[in-house]
Amino acid sequence: MKTTQPNPIAAALEAETSVIDPKRYNPNRKWQNTPQIMDYLQISEATLARFKGMGLPYSKIGMTCRYNTDAIDIWLEEHYMNKVV
Repeated sequence: MKTTQPNPIAAALEAETSVIDPKRYNPNRKWQNTPQIMDYLQISEATLARFKGMGLPYSKIGMTCRYNTDAIDIWLEEHYMNKVV
């Protein structure tokens, strides 16, 4: 009787999909351009540039940057600091 070897690609895909956190994944992602994300965050262009240098997620196609609001919200939560003065 011949035994079949498990498909390593299928196993990898199954493992990969099992780590997707449904709270962090939204199939209806909302993408915004630079002026829209500056308005969304209520920040200046200089602050946006500084945040991008700190790892703010964005996609760049040619000279155009697009920002996913869900990814931005997650990034902000990860960088939240509760300072007591």
